[in-house]
This record gives sequence, structure tokens and C-alpha cells, in this order.
Amino acid sequence: MTSKERVIAAVRRQGPDRTPYLRWEKLEVTDIVADWPRKKENLTRRQTKWTDEWGCQWEALDTSRGHIVGYPIVTVDDYADYVFPEPVIPLEALQANRLEFGDRICCGGLGFFFFELLEKLRGFNEFMVDLAGEREALEAFLDRLQAHYIKMVDAYAASGLVDCITTNEDLGLQDRLTISPAMWREVLAPRYRAVYQRAHEHGLLTFQHSCGFVQDIVGDLADAGVDILELQQLGCMDMELVARQARDRLCISAPVDVQTVLPCGDWAKIEAFQRRLFETFDAPAGGFIAQIYCDLPSLQVPPETGDRLETLIQSLRDWRGR
Repeated sequence: MTSKERVIAAVRRQGPDRTPYLRWEKLEVTDIVADWPRKKENLTRRQTKWTDEWGCQWEALDTSRGHIVGYPIVTVDDYADYVFPEPVIPLEALQANRLEFGDRICCGGLGFFFFELLEKLRGFNEFMVDLAGEREALEAFLDRLQAHYIKMVDAYAASGLVDCITTNEDLGLQDRLTISPAMWREVLAPRYRAVYQRAHEHGLLTFQHSCGFVQDIVGDLADAGVDILELQQLGCMDMELVARQARDRLCISAPVDVQTVLPCGDWAKIEAFQRRLFETFDAPAGGFIAQIYCDLPSLQVPPETGDRLETLIQSLRDWRGR
């Protein structure tokens, strides 16, 4: 199987030849390629303060993305007046990926999705208040945002350069969703469904990232059209419960938990967690994509730990043929 065939087989429960593998930053081994520019020699941010295309004002003290210090939606009235940026897809990176990695799953990103983008446009506290008491203005904005994402999906599909749409949507705290499951189902689920349905109409897979505790809505995410769910903090969830909700409905992609296990420095615990991921989520028909977290230095994880994980995962991927 090619990488693309392997991932599709895992998602559709058609029996991949080996477990698919995702390592965003290591292009020589990954089965899935992001739409990021592929050369990152210069990791030093030249600016410490800047404004992004959405009007969010950022500040950084190091090479990280930084944090927002100015929000473009200051009052509830600003929802109606806000002017959306024009949907833009990174054609140069997509063309380079398709040319060099045509046998892989090539992705196109929508960026921050509904919840995470609103948190950045409005500010967390104000967004939470609006969800509770300013629903008419907020939902009218969400409808406009849904149309924006659908335009991006259409543009990616028209390019013919991607196989999968990706979204970033951190929905969880450490022990619960940030909002109630009922509110998520009422406000966000129908809009997820509309965007992901459009992607499926174009024959594209859907890949959603979420940090935090999301086990209460894994089945709902499958209903909304998520094909691959990236969970990098499974240590705060009931892994078996997540697996039961995901089984035969969506594919889980997960590394060793990035909060409590991967940075701990105890190889026995790291290895045990990695083996448990395979045992819990992988099945002969598929359903799992093994992963190594893409920014080990940020977790102060030494390179040799990444190398040992790489060796371990490569040995575990071929269990079907034994």
C-alpha cells in the first residue's frame, strides 16, 4: 500500500497493511503531510509584536507563537461589523507537497476552528459570557464563519492538491469540556457538520485536533463528520471509553501523552503508554494512526527519546503481518 492508501484503509476500516504513522515534522517517515511551508531553517521570529490576518494582536518573547494582547471584537456590536479576511490557501506549499509527496495524504488547513478562533477574536472571558447571554449576535457571526470555512474547503477542493482538511480546535480543560456537552451540541455541532459535509462532498477526509478532555463528545464528533481525531493529551481521559466511542466511527491519531508522560523522562512509562495506545485503539481493520509529537524540544524531551520512540513505533506498526 502507498501511504495514502494505508491511511484511507485505516479510516474506513478496510485493513491497512501496517499501522499508519504521523510525524508532522519528519517528512521522510510520515504518511500524512501538512500544508505548512516545508523548510524551517530560521526558527527565530523577527517580530515580537504583530497583527494577524484576523486582526488579533500578538506578542511573543521567544520563538513560540506567543499570546494575544489585543482582540478585534471588543463589544457585542462588533460581531455584526467584523470584516472577514479573504480565504487564502497556501498554494506554493501545497504544490510542493503534491509534487514531492504525491503518494501521501496531503492536507489543507482551515486554521483555528469555530471555538478556538472565537476565543482569540473576542477573548476567552467575553466569549464565554456571549455564549451564555448574547447568543443571537454570536450565532449570526458563527453562521458567517461557517460560510468562510466552506469557501476555504471549496478552494482546497478546486486546487486538486489536497486529500484531507485539517482544523485546530482545543475544546477541553483537564477534566471536562470548556463548555457543557449540551451547549457544544447545540451551538457548534451543526456548524461542524456543515463544514465537514462539504469536505466529504468533495471526497476529502477531515482531521480535527483537540487538546484537553473531550471524551464526552468523541461519538458526537464522529456524527459531525470527523474522520481522524488527533488527541495529544489522552492521559487526562479514560482511554478505553474514548476507544469505545471511536470504534468503527472515527480514527484516533495520538502520541504518548504530552503533559504527564512524554516529558517525565521515565522510558518505562513512555514505552508502556505507547504500547497501550496500540493495544487500545489499533485493530486488524484499522482505526489508529501512531504519532510522535512534532515539537519535542518544547517539552524538553531529549532527541534520544524521540529516536527510541521512533524505533519502537516502527516495530509495532507491522503487528498484522506476524
